[in-house]
This record gives sequence, C-alpha cells and structure tokens, in this order.
Amino acid sequence: MTAENLATRFELERPRLQAVATRILGSRSDADDAVQESWLRLQRANVGEIANLGAWLTVVVSRIALDHVRTRVQRREIPIDAPAVYALPSSEPSAEATVIVDESVYEALAHALDQLSPLELAAFILHDLFRVPFDEISTMLDRSPDASRKLASRARGKITASDVRPPAPAPSQRAIIDAFLEAARGGDMDRLVSLLAPNVTLRADEATIELGAQPEMAGVDAVANRFSGWAQAAFPVWIDGAPGAAWIHRGDVRVAFDFVIRDGLIEQIWLRSNPDFFATTEIETEPAPTRRNAGA
Repeated sequence: MTAENLATRFELERPRLQAVATRILGSRSDADDAVQESWLRLQRANVGEIANLGAWLTVVVSRIALDHVRTRVQRREIPIDAPAVYALPSSEPSAEATVIVDESVYEALAHALDQLSPLELAAFILHDLFRVPFDEISTMLDRSPDASRKLASRARGKITASDVRPPAPAPSQRAIIDAFLEAARGGDMDRLVSLLAPNVTLRADEATIELGAQPEMAGVDAVANRFSGWAQAAFPVWIDGAPGAAWIHRGDVRVAFDFVIRDGLIEQIWLRSNPDFFATTEIETEPAPTRRNAGA
C-alpha cells in the first residue's frame, strides 16, 4: 500500500477514531492528539501484517486514549473543553459504558481493558460503548456476527471479573488533621482513638520540652489522653506545603504540629518550636494555589 493510499484510508477512519477517543477522554482536543498519535503509529507499523485496518486503528486509538486517562488521573487534571457530564449514546448505556465516564474508575477500567485481546477490546468498545450492530462489527473485524458477539461477551465478562467500581474516597490528610483537632478540642476519645495508628508516637523537640512538653509518649491511649480536651488554641496550617497544625499566640506560631499519616491514620506527631525549625520552614495558614493539594 502506498503512502498516499494509506493516508486516504486513514482519513476515512478518522471520524470513527475521533468518536472513540472523544468518548473515552471527554475532550475533543485530547481526542485530536490521540488520533494523530495513532496515525504516527500506523506509519511506523508493518501495514502488510494488518489484516483489518479499521479494527487495528480502533484498538490503537483506544489504548492511546486510556494512556492519556492514566496521566490525567495521576495529575488530577480535567480537560478544559470536557462537558460537565460526558455524552453517552442516546440509547440506554450498558454498565460498562456508564462506568467509563467516572473519573475515579478510569485507572481501574484501563487496567481491565489491558487484559483484553485486541479483537475483544475492539468488539467491546464498538458494541457496548457505541452500540454498533454486530453485523457491522463482524465486517470490521473480519469475523462472523456470532463470533463478534462472543468476543464482546468475553470482554464484558473479563471486565466484570475485574470489579471495576468507584473506590471509596479516602479522606485527605487535611481532613484527617482537621478531624483530629476537632476531636481533641471536644474531648471525643472515641474519635481520637479512631484517627490514631496503633503504634502512634508523640515527640517534642528540645525547645518544646522547655515549654513543658514530655519528650516522647507512645500508644493510642497515651496520645489520645494527652490531646483529649487540649489543642484549644491549635489551628490548621500548611507546613512547607503539607497539612499540619500550630499553636498560634497573638498571631505568632509558637508550636508547630508536624504529622506523619499513613493509610489514613496518624502515625506520628512532632511538636516543634525550635527557632532553627521556624527559620527554615514556611508555615502558612492559607496555602499557595500550587500547594493546596499537596496533602490531598
């Protein structure tokens, strides 16, 4: 196939590829990039080994779009031209088609689709997401309608087995610290205990020890009892862009509460008031925009 013929064939496929990429990404501009990348990959491919160009391009552009989705999720980005709710076919969408519009399950769905063969992926996307009849899919995949139906069914079964559902949202570090301060002020022991890891430790630097703090204590009961009814003058702050708390007196930070949080539980609290710490640390009651999500 000549380069000119290949370009012509690709342009015939472009509207459908654009629709596939837009459906997955929810953004026409991002879809344009995905389609263009599929063209570059086609130019590098051995075209003579591609039995069905339409199916091959559908698989390629789908995988490119899903790679973009992974990046978007990691960076917590939403495309500026994405609609509030990504459009779906006018007919009743399948469960799999509905789940693809939920940003929180993009990563899981991408992983599930990676488990499908190219033909399974093409059959699933064309039928379950776009309601293309199996008669048309069979022509694109060079398979019988029954075989195409089985490919889609097999893909659907694999995705269902992957249990692609929105995960329960994990509380941010900011939310955990805010809940801790609220429980401490109110003397809510049950709430305090629920927020602390079994091996939690409370430590103080030398300057804070001079203010009357104990050097160290460990264990849920000891730390919870120490804070119960306390922290009345402690307020949420950002310590070098990470969520924390501080005792603020007459507008000055006297003691910084530096938290270590893992798996949603507070593992360590450092009480810091050493002048060297304050000299080398930026403490803000309101973070800069670039830092606002640092502890989320």
